[in-house]
Amino acid sequence: MTEVIRLRIVPQTWILGYIHPTKAMIEKYIQNGLVRKEDIPKFKHVDRVFPRNASGKCFILKEHLIAPIKRVVQKNGLEQEILEFDLLDEKGSPVNFAVIEPDLPLISSRAINDVNKGKAVSIETFEFIDCNYWIDIRVETKCPEEFVMCLVAAGRKYGLFGKTQKGYGKYLVYRCNP
Repeated sequence: MTEVIRLRIVPQTWILGYIHPTKAMIEKYIQNGLVRKEDIPKFKHVDRVFPRNASGKCFILKEHLIAPIKRVVQKNGLEQEILEFDLLDEKGSPVNFAVIEPDLPLISSRAINDVNKGKAVSIETFEFIDCNYWIDIRVETKCPEEFVMCLVAAGRKYGLFGKTQKGYGKYLVYRCNP
């Protein structure tokens, strides 16, 4: 028997965009107003973005949650059944993605240094979300307590998306009222 639980994921450290956009994609985002006007100059050179849904909201896919949870499950010898879950919409239908709230992500740049030359050799520009953002999810699972335990451990130890080995992508999980 399955149970539906409501959770909120809140970034503890920056969670970086995970798609490397094409020039056409960047142009479409700008053209369709999916970027803040003040961010357009930086966005033209962006290296990592979050995808947008039909409403222009950024989202993550179920598979992005599975990856760190799977590492927790395997490392701790837990049941694979924990990985069998669905992300639901407000009506209870499986959609297997979750929207990032409340608005468009922030943009930042950082210098990439050449260790041998001791100076910056390029600039990486990326979208990110911080503790002012959240991802509300409705999860249908056979093992809710174990799922929450694994999601919490995954957020603490592994995180989401790129540069997690450098500390990015860590998140907290809060259980919401049904």
